[in-house]
Amino acid sequence: MLFKKLAEDKLAIPDTWEVSLSAGRNKKETFERLILENKLGALAFLRNLRNMEDAKVDRDIIKKGFETINPRWLLPINYMMAYKASPRWAQEIETLMFKGYATQPKLKGKTVFVVDVSGSMGGGISEKSGSNRLDVAIAMAIMAREVCEDVVLYATAGYDHLYTHKTLLLPAHRGFALIDTINKAHHSLGGGGIF
Repeated sequence: MLFKKLAEDKLAIPDTWEVSLSAGRNKKETFERLILENKLGALAFLRNLRNMEDAKVDRDIIKKGFETINPRWLLPINYMMAYKASPRWAQEIETLMFKGYATQPKLKGKTVFVVDVSGSMGGGISEKSGSNRLDVAIAMAIMAREVCEDVVLYATAGYDHLYTHKTLLLPAHRGFALIDTINKAHHSLGGGGIF
């Protein structure tokens, strides 16, 4: 049936933001309509927060989007990148993140999670990605805090010129507060290699 529609050029065009904007439709109206009709997926929603701000999408409609999207399939790095791109929405992104992690089963027992904050963690994860290895590690630490029954977080790095190594127990912060905590550890531990 699908192949027949394709062969007869009768296949329905999907109602997505990419299709609408490629057709030259108004960005503001497109995003507002898709949010109100609950047709914008969670990943597309987070990745387009900056575009929505630039298009002057109504703030209340964006808030409605945060309330209605399903974060089930979002990855830890998706929240982190949305936070970096649109810090204005930090509270809403964090609330959505907690909502998503609340549905995950807890990892039983005690978990020790060590975040490498050495200099090599500043390297990008791919050519086109706007995130680096430390972003991913922080996103995973944030997730660990939420999905582990009992977790202890550490940061580790060293001083290259002294050939010394340090590890630091991190405070029990949750959510985006861990970003600053881990970034401070990156600087206080030397930011060099691990010896």
